[in-house]
Amino acid sequence: MRPWAYYKDGKTERQEIDTNSDGKPDGFAYFEQGVKVRQEIDSNYDGRADGRFYYKMGKLCGRAVDSDFDGKIDKVFGEIPDSKGGR
Repeated sequence: MRPWAYYKDGKTERQEIDTNSDGKPDGFAYFEQGVKVRQEIDSNYDGRADGRFYYKMGKLCGRAVDSDFDGKIDKVFGEIPDSKGGR
Protein backbone atom coordinates (compact mmCIF):
# COMPACT_ATOMS: atom_id res chain seq x y z
CA MET A 1 0.00 0.00 0.00
CA ARG A 2 2.19 2.78 -1.24
CA PRO A 3 0.51 6.22 -1.28
CA TRP A 4 0.26 8.39 -4.34
CA ALA A 5 1.66 11.83 -3.58
CA TYR A 6 0.87 15.13 -5.26
CA TYR A 7 3.12 18.14 -4.90
CA LYS A 8 2.86 21.89 -5.34
CA ASP A 9 5.94 24.11 -5.24
CA GLY A 10 8.01 21.17 -4.01
CA LYS A 11 5.77 20.45 -0.98
CA THR A 12 3.29 17.64 -0.48
CA GLU A 13 -0.22 18.89 -1.22
CA ARG A 14 -2.18 15.61 -1.14
CA GLN A 15 -1.65 11.88 -0.65
CA GLU A 16 -3.98 9.05 -1.63
CA ILE A 17 -3.80 5.39 -0.67
CA ASP A 18 -5.67 2.26 -1.78
CA THR A 19 -6.06 0.11 1.34
CA ASN A 20 -8.08 -2.74 -0.20
CA SER A 21 -6.13 -3.10 -3.49
CA ASP A 22 -9.13 -2.42 -5.78
CA GLY A 23 -7.27 0.27 -7.73
CA LYS A 24 -9.32 3.12 -6.18
CA PRO A 25 -8.01 5.36 -3.40
CA ASP A 26 -9.88 5.15 -0.09
CA GLY A 27 -7.57 7.17 2.12
CA PHE A 28 -6.73 10.80 1.52
CA ALA A 29 -4.45 13.25 3.32
CA TYR A 30 -4.38 16.99 2.65
CA PHE A 31 -1.48 19.29 3.44
CA GLU A 32 -0.86 23.03 3.66
CA GLN A 33 2.75 24.15 3.35
CA GLY A 34 3.76 20.50 3.66
CA VAL A 35 1.94 19.99 7.01
CA LYS A 36 -1.04 17.62 7.28
CA VAL A 37 -4.30 19.48 7.96
CA ARG A 38 -6.91 16.83 7.18
CA GLN A 39 -7.21 13.13 6.52
CA GLU A 40 -10.25 11.34 5.09
CA ILE A 41 -11.04 7.63 5.15
CA ASP A 42 -13.59 5.66 3.12
CA SER A 43 -13.90 2.64 5.42
CA ASN A 44 -16.76 0.91 3.57
CA TYR A 45 -15.29 1.53 0.08
CA ASP A 46 -18.38 3.24 -1.37
CA GLY A 47 -16.41 6.19 -2.79
CA ARG A 48 -17.44 8.63 -0.01
CA ALA A 49 -15.35 9.61 3.00
CA ASP A 50 -16.97 8.49 6.24
CA GLY A 51 -14.19 9.51 8.62
CA ARG A 52 -12.41 12.85 8.70
CA PHE A 53 -9.49 13.70 10.96
CA TYR A 54 -8.40 17.31 11.45
CA TYR A 55 -4.94 18.52 12.42
CA LYS A 56 -3.53 21.76 13.80
CA MET A 57 0.19 22.30 13.41
CA GLY A 58 0.49 18.65 12.38
CA LYS A 59 -1.28 17.25 15.49
CA LEU A 60 -4.73 15.66 15.60
CA CYS A 61 -7.29 18.11 17.03
CA GLY A 62 -10.66 16.68 15.94
CA ARG A 63 -12.56 13.94 14.21
CA ALA A 64 -15.87 13.77 12.31
CA VAL A 65 -17.64 10.50 11.50
CA ASP A 66 -20.48 9.39 9.24
CA SER A 67 -21.31 6.28 11.26
CA ASP A 68 -24.35 5.20 9.21
CA PHE A 69 -22.73 5.84 5.79
CA ASP A 70 -25.51 8.18 4.57
CA GLY A 71 -23.07 10.88 3.43
CA LYS A 72 -23.72 13.14 6.45
CA ILE A 73 -21.46 13.62 9.46
CA ASP A 74 -23.30 12.52 12.59
CA LYS A 75 -20.57 12.43 15.25
CA VAL A 76 -17.94 15.06 16.01
CA PHE A 77 -15.11 14.77 18.51
CA GLY A 78 -12.70 17.55 19.45
CA GLU A 79 -12.16 20.69 17.42
CA ILE A 80 -13.24 20.78 13.79
CA PRO A 81 -11.80 23.80 11.96
CA ASP A 82 -13.69 25.53 9.16
CA SER A 83 -13.15 23.52 5.99
CA LYS A 84 -11.88 25.04 2.76
CA GLY A 85 -13.21 22.23 0.64
CA GLY A 86 -12.08 18.68 0.11
CA ARG A 87 -13.02 15.67 -1.83
